[in-house]
Amino acid sequence: MQKLATAVVLAAGLAGQASAQSSAPMVGAHAPESVVSALRNAGYRAELDTDGNGDPMITSAFASMVSFIYFYGCNEGKDCTSLMFTTGFDSEKPWKPEDALAINRNVRFASTWLDDEGDPWISWDVATGLEGIPTGSFIYGLRKYETTVDQVADQVFGEEATE
Repeated sequence: MQKLATAVVLAAGLAGQASAQSSAPMVGAHAPESVVSALRNAGYRAELDTDGNGDPMITSAFASMVSFIYFYGCNEGKDCTSLMFTTGFDSEKPWKPEDALAINRNVRFASTWLDDEGDPWISWDVATGLEGIPTGSFIYGLRKYETTVDQVADQVFGEEATE
């Protein structure tokens, strides 16, 4: 009988824990305001707008660099399933493709490309699905992205300072 009582108490505790986790705030591309709220609550600027396709877009800043958050997998501007953080670096001289590839070798999650002027840009994708991800996980990713922006800025502008 004591084993049964222990099992019931344990099951009730696990159910309560699962319920608490499911009621925790979620952040998702499907709910742009949840992304804005998470950014602002973490101390970032967040201006919600729409891009040229009519999908949500947020202007923010990471490591003092203007950055954009684009929404992807959208159905006519709604029910988006992923986010892409992007930041561009206005360098004095155009970069070569091999310079951009060096960023990819040194920075784990970011992908790098060059714009028409040869300025490096990085992007970082976050899949949230239609359910979203826990706010804590989203904030953790934001902080990692900001660190990445700072590292890339050091590479881009550090090279200019030594020339």
